[in-house]
Amino acid sequence: MGEDTHDAAEVLIQHLALQVPERAEYRHKASSAVVEVMRGLPGPAFRRAVRWLFCWAHNEKVAHRQFAVEVMGELLQEDEREAGEAGDGASVAASGAGTREGSPVPSNSSEVPAAEAGEKATEDPAEGPVESASPSGSSTAPAAVATDDDLVSHKFIFGVVFSRCRDVSATVRACALQTLAKITEANHSTMAVVIRNILGPEEGAAGGRTSKGGPVDFVDLLSDPSADLASVNPLPSTESFLDFLRKRALDDSVYVRKNALQVLDNIVRSGIMSKELVAILMAHCRDSSLMVRKLMVSSLSGLVRRNPDSDMIVKHWVEGVFPLFLDVEQKASERAHQEVWELLFTNIVPFGSARTEEHLLPWRILHHAKVLKLTKYLSRACGTWAKDGLLKPSVLSVLKTHVGTENNEHAWLVLSLVTVHLPLQDPHFVMSYFKDTVHSPEGVGLYTLLQVLRVLFASVARLAAEERLLLQSDLVLLVRRFALPADLVSCAVDIATVVSELQTRDEHQRGTDAFARAYQSRLDAWATEVIEMIDDELTSKILNPAGGEVENLRMMRQIFTLGELAQICPHKINKRLFLLMQSIIFQEGTKHRKHSGRVPSSQTQSSQPPPCSFTPTTRLQAVSIVTLAKMCLQHEDMAKKIVPAFGRLLLDSSSATTVADSVAIKNNVMCALTDMCKRYANLVDPLIPQMAACLKDPSITVRFDFKNSTFWC
Repeated sequence: MGEDTHDAAEVLIQHLALQVPERAEYRHKASSAVVEVMRGLPGPAFRRAVRWLFCWAHNEKVAHRQFAVEVMGELLQEDEREAGEAGDGASVAASGAGTREGSPVPSNSSEVPAAEAGEKATEDPAEGPVESASPSGSSTAPAAVATDDDLVSHKFIFGVVFSRCRDVSATVRACALQTLAKITEANHSTMAVVIRNILGPEEGAAGGRTSKGGPVDFVDLLSDPSADLASVNPLPSTESFLDFLRKRALDDSVYVRKNALQVLDNIVRSGIMSKELVAILMAHCRDSSLMVRKLMVSSLSGLVRRNPDSDMIVKHWVEGVFPLFLDVEQKASERAHQEVWELLFTNIVPFGSARTEEHLLPWRILHHAKVLKLTKYLSRACGTWAKDGLLKPSVLSVLKTHVGTENNEHAWLVLSLVTVHLPLQDPHFVMSYFKDTVHSPEGVGLYTLLQVLRVLFASVARLAAEERLLLQSDLVLLVRRFALPADLVSCAVDIATVVSELQTRDEHQRGTDAFARAYQSRLDAWATEVIEMIDDELTSKILNPAGGEVENLRMMRQIFTLGELAQICPHKINKRLFLLMQSIIFQEGTKHRKHSGRVPSSQTQSSQPPPCSFTPTTRLQAVSIVTLAKMCLQHEDMAKKIVPAFGRLLLDSSSATTVADSVAIKNNVMCALTDMCKRYANLVDPLIPQMAACLKDPSITVRFDFKNSTFWC
């Protein structure tokens, strides 16, 4: 570009900035044109153009500030000019300033803020001779050149763009943050140095100012002709920069939040693996904006792909993404399903083929899903993947190779989730595993045994009739002996019930009266004996203790088993069992107090519960609450008495002697009421205020369990 055209090029830049239409595509083309013109300017003219853009970024009109930010964003992606390219530009700067006094843009004085007026005063021709008249060896001219070189450096341009992130206009804030997002994402050598100065460990030397310095006021800085720009550091400190982004992530504007979170994501990707920053990204998976939620799912998933060995990142990813399976917006739900499928199931390989960290990633995901109690979300997702045809028999074959290995627990977890939707063709290995481990659950853990039983429950129909009867016989024997832990009783009873149904289906058509009678008869054949055994033992222990330890593990299992059997044989539950449960829950027992005689099973329901002969523990009371609620599901008359009593118990538990006592009682009462709410909505409705008050309970366990029980009910 010839020397005669420099002033015209500057005027062209100013005209483009002033008259560009307020539309994104036009601004983008105009900003690219401005940068193309500035690329051909020599050092002095380039510095004048950059200084003018700094002033334009503080114009009173929003569109002008936004355009200036976009142009500076383009400049930051260019190579930084070397100091030697400037040459002796002091006199040129003075004459250029005089020339621009006649340009069209300054004539629009209403469009130019005070900052631009101050900038023109700095370039007044009257000041020119003073600088040009200085001897060549004086320090005045070199100081001016050094100052101008500092002004047009990427460091100062970045500082101006960052200052616009605090703009009063949300549009300008979003534009400035979008520019920062592009800068932090681009692999530009010069900008990498600037970002390193902000986020690097040596912030005291080459980095930003301390948090006490506050932001630079560029309006005053550009208005002061005597300002020593070489001594000004426009970069923020690491602490203030990250704290600012945290605040912008909570901005009212969706686009400001989105761009601020994008900058944070780029920073985390660059190597700043702060748990606090990842937690911010995770928290915005629940953002009110669909656009932000989708961005966070992609961002966190990208972090997991880059750091598959980081437990901290995987944990936050599971906690943030899994709940989005049930997002009200289909696009967010689809994005979550897609990312989880790619990171979880596509990385599961046979045990002997696992070589990389990506192959270990699925087991880390499953571990955190179990710890965070988010496996229910994964169960829902498996249903969606099964409908889409993604779950195939090959998945089961791969999972079987992990049984008995270090991934045994999580392999059974996935098998229990998948076999609900994808039948297991050969469940014999599951039966063999259960028989080998059920008598020594300590070796594999109750959680693993529970998953094994769930796989059996989903696959029992694939067994032959003789094998099903043998399995039912083994499970009923364990239930009758009360040898199964309470965690396994429910699933064992369900399997035995399904076997009875399958056996009846072979003889009668389902849905007929004959089928119903035969089915109930088969249930009574093995359940009645267990109920009578429980009735006899509980009566003797609760009403007529023979001394020694009354409450033990067997008694806990008996009460829990009674609740399970009451749901399949409600007609076998006599009135005495209701009164025994009430005596444990609602009355304070007196130790060694002996009750006279046996309560007849035909005692009327209006009778008061007999006094308990011992003081029940909170754990026993909590188990009895759940059992009594299950018994009431099939007895509406008893439910009318018990539901109001549960409401009073919910209030009384607030005055428990210990926090643990209050938590145990409240949790089980809440579970009982939410279950009965489906069947007896009119009875539970008056207790809604007491139930909702649990959301303000001091215990996080009560709040969490209440949220889950009401959400899934």
